[in-house]
Amino acid sequence: MQPCTLEAYAEKTKLPLGFLRKLNLSDFSYMGTPAVRIPYLREDGSEGAVRFRVALEKSPEGDGRFRWRKGSKPGLYGLWRFEQAREAGYLFLVEGESDCHTLWYHGFPALGVPGASTWRNEWASKLDGIEKVYAVVEPDQGGETLWERLAASPIRERLYRVELEVPDDKG
Repeated sequence: MQPCTLEAYAEKTKLPLGFLRKLNLSDFSYMGTPAVRIPYLREDGSEGAVRFRVALEKSPEGDGRFRWRKGSKPGLYGLWRFEQAREAGYLFLVEGESDCHTLWYHGFPALGVPGASTWRNEWASKLDGIEKVYAVVEPDQGGETLWERLAASPIRERLYRVELEVPDDKG
């Protein structure tokens, strides 16, 4: 299995290493294992939580790619970039950090939910002032779980479902 380093993560996501460093991602040793340190910054830019990516892929036993720093309270990822969404009047709500990184690289406002089943209705107030929230629903059970939680939340009246086509391997 390939070690989870920032360079390997950049290669997997097809994003420039320098761009990821500007987002404060860095290499880290998590319990002796290479990991990528992903800080969850608040709107004011201060560090609120830290998540470590310890694997690039899910294992056959399950999804053990992530760990939280002790004492970290999961929240929405990307709050320090929220002004871009306010200015645009919309944002993409995605599952995880890597989708945020990709959207930000291409100039789109986004926030990440740190896992399909982690949405909390108290986070809805963080989206006040955003007219349209586009939920990107991944083509798996996790995507449906996230959609169900969002569709039952206080943001449902301004929520729009986005499904991406999965390319086949035939070219």
